[in-house]
Amino acid sequence: LVLASDGNVSITNTLSAGTIGSSVTGYTGIKAFQQFRLTSGIDNVSSETDVTSNISEVSGGLNSNVSQNSGIFTFNLSGIYWVMANFTFTYDNESTYNNGYINADSGSGYVKVAKAITNRFDASSGNVESGNTCNFLFDVTSTGASGHKIKFSFESEAISNLQGDSNQNRTYFTFLRIGDT
Repeated sequence: LVLASDGNVSITNTLSAGTIGSSVTGYTGIKAFQQFRLTSGIDNVSSETDVTSNISEVSGGLNSNVSQNSGIFTFNLSGIYWVMANFTFTYDNESTYNNGYINADSGSGYVKVAKAITNRFDASSGNVESGNTCNFLFDVTSTGASGHKIKFSFESEAISNLQGDSNQNRTYFTFLRIGDT
């Protein structure tokens, strides 16, 4: 290691072990990975509904740069985030569609930025389960509670249930910070 007069440290040889903290700049590798799951289902929904409760962080992530409060996800570190939403629905009759949404707020209100679609959901023979996924790349330049935000919502043409489980991923949301902004 070389310590320059300006306080910067450089490596003159190969670094074979060590830890790179979440505040290091110039390193464009993955600095954060977090996953959250719906711990219990939301039943009997037909109109668009925000996912606001029963959300828990799944253990095993990398750094805690995403925070969640009442279904609003905020970012503590700027960067490009790959946001993934996985929705699992059940229905015991016929529905034309079940949709899940990623909604992003970059400072001027929430906008639907990704849609997960399940079409023609025919359960004439009993209870049917379906899953759908959507993704969005979010350039987070404003952090904290007043910064950029994400929330998730869903809807169905007929009454459906959004599945949750505290022990396994049924409906879940993944945040992967893939690089600097």
